[in-house]
Amino acid sequence: MVITGSHRVMARLAASVPPEQRYDSDLPGRYLRRDDWLRALCRRGDDDPGRAARFMGRDHYIDGVAVRVVEMTGQPGDVVLTHPWVLHSWSYNTGSYPRMMMTKNLFRRGMFPA
Repeated sequence: MVITGSHRVMARLAASVPPEQRYDSDLPGRYLRRDDWLRALCRRGDDDPGRAARFMGRDHYIDGVAVRVVEMTGQPGDVVLTHPWVLHSWSYNTGSYPRMMMTKNLFRRGMFPA
């Protein structure tokens, strides 16, 4: 499960704070808790029959950025590339085989000085 557009929300957060505050580990949480939609998403909702439609059925806007919860699906052997700032969570494995995951950071050439 991922929140589409969340990497843009996080980029706006990073651009809005001075560099010395960017490494505050609670900063993203404090920033995101100010949005009612995200706070509701982070709460348990087992007894809410409209929960999936509310979060997955339409866009919500955070600071002008459209976000929505989507489930990433694929076939064995598929590769998913995503921005490291995309907010995500686990989902149940409904298949009959284990899921495998590997994380690899890739950097654009020349992004960091040698």
